[in-house]
Amino acid sequence: MKAVLSTPSPGEIQDNIAMLYELSLGIGTSLNLQENCEFFVQKLMSRQNLSFVAIYADVALQDLSSQIVNSDKQYSCIYTCPGLPAHELEQVISTEMRQRIQAQGMLSINTQESETTIQSSPIFQSFPGIFSAFSIAQNQIIVVCINQVRQCEYPKWQLSQLHLLLNKFGCSVEACLNHKSLQQATQAKIALEKKLGKAQHLESLGLMASGIAHDLGNILNPLTAYPPILKSAFAEGSREEMMLLQIQAASDKAHAMMRDLLMLSQKSRRYHTAISLAEPVFQYQNSASFISLQSAEPNINCRWQLDSDSQVLADNTMITRIVMNLVTNAFDAIHGRGDVEIFVKDYDIPTPYEGYMTVPAGQYVALVVQDNGEGIPHDALAHIFDPFFSKKTLGRSGSGLGLATVHSIVEGLNGMIDVKTGTKGTSFIVYFPRLLATQTMTTDAKSSQP
Repeated sequence: MKAVLSTPSPGEIQDNIAMLYELSLGIGTSLNLQENCEFFVQKLMSRQNLSFVAIYADVALQDLSSQIVNSDKQYSCIYTCPGLPAHELEQVISTEMRQRIQAQGMLSINTQESETTIQSSPIFQSFPGIFSAFSIAQNQIIVVCINQVRQCEYPKWQLSQLHLLLNKFGCSVEACLNHKSLQQATQAKIALEKKLGKAQHLESLGLMASGIAHDLGNILNPLTAYPPILKSAFAEGSREEMMLLQIQAASDKAHAMMRDLLMLSQKSRRYHTAISLAEPVFQYQNSASFISLQSAEPNINCRWQLDSDSQVLADNTMITRIVMNLVTNAFDAIHGRGDVEIFVKDYDIPTPYEGYMTVPAGQYVALVVQDNGEGIPHDALAHIFDPFFSKKTLGRSGSGLGLATVHSIVEGLNGMIDVKTGTKGTSFIVYFPRLLATQTMTTDAKSSQP
C-alpha cells in the first residue's frame, strides 16, 4: 500500500483550494433536488475522478416520499450516480458503517485492503477502490464516494477541505428539501381552499334550492289535487281528459324535481338504519320506473350482478334514488346500442385510495354503475356533481339535478364516489362503509328502542 502523506506541499494546497472553489460554484444551482445534486455531483466526479457517489438523508430531515429512492429506519438514499437498483442501495453502507462515519465525521478506506464485510458488499465488488464518506449538515446527510483511480486513501487535510465544501452542498440539499416541502404544503392549502370554496358554493345552492322547493310545493298543490277530481266530469278518452292527464304528468315531474331539490339542500333528512345495499337496488331493478326506462331504450342491454348481502347504514329510499339517477345517467350516455352494468360488491381497501375523491382505508360495500357510452369530457369532469351543470337529462326531473342529488345523498351517508371515464365509457363507483356484525347488532338494538 502506498504511504499517505500527512503534510501537503504549498502547491498541493493551492491546487486543491482552486479545485474546491471551482466546485463551490456548482452548489445551489437549482431548488430542484435532482437537478441540484446532478449538477454538483457531475462536477465533483469529474474533478475528483470518482466512479460512484451516493447521498443519504436522515428521514427526519425530509418527509418527501416522492424523492426517496429507498429507505430504512433511519436514512433514505436521495441520489446516486450512477443509479442503482433499489435492492442494492441499503448495501452501500450498513448501519454500523453510518455510525462510524457520524462518529468520525469523515473517513477514507481502501476497499480492497479493508475488512471482509466491506469487500463482500456488491457495490464495492462493482466499484473497488478508495471509499470515502462524509457526515455533513449536523449528521443529517451522509455523502459516500468511491475513487477507482487513486492508489491510497485521502490524507486528512484533503478530507477536511472536501468536508467543508460538502457541508455547503449539504445546506443546498436542505434548501431543496425545504422548498419541496413548502411547495407541497402550498399545493395542499390551495386544494383545501378550492374544496372549501366548492363546499360553500354547494351550501349556498342548497339554501336556494330549499327555498325554491318550498315555493314549488305551494304552487303544485292545486295542480296535484284538482286533476283527479275534474276527470270525473269528462267522458273517458275525451280531449279534456287527455289534457288533465298531461297536467297530472307534468305535476308528477315537478314533484320529482322538488324531491331532488330537497335532497340537494339536505332538508329531507331520514332516519338511517342497517340495510342490505343490494335490497333497494333489487327493488329498483323490478320497479315500474326502471321497466319504463328499459322499454324506452330497447337497444340498451342492462346487466345486474348483486353479489353482496353486506349491510350499510342508510335508507332504502335514498339508495333507490342513487341507483335510479346513476342508471338513468348511464342510459343517457349511450346513443344507439350499448350496455349498462350494475354491480353490488364488497371491497377491502388496505391503504387510502386517491380517485375522484379520496377513499380512506377500510371495508366497504360498493355500488358500481358503468356504461360503454361516449365518456365524460376532461374539462367537464370536475363539474359533473355541480347542480344544473349538465345539459343532459341526468335524473327523472330532467333538470340536471341527478348527479348533484347523488353526491348530496352519498355525502350524507358518509360515502365516497369514484369516477372512471374514457372513450370506452364511464364507471361510477359509490363506496359505503360496511357494517360489521357487531355494528349491525348495535344498530338493530338502537332501532328497536321506543
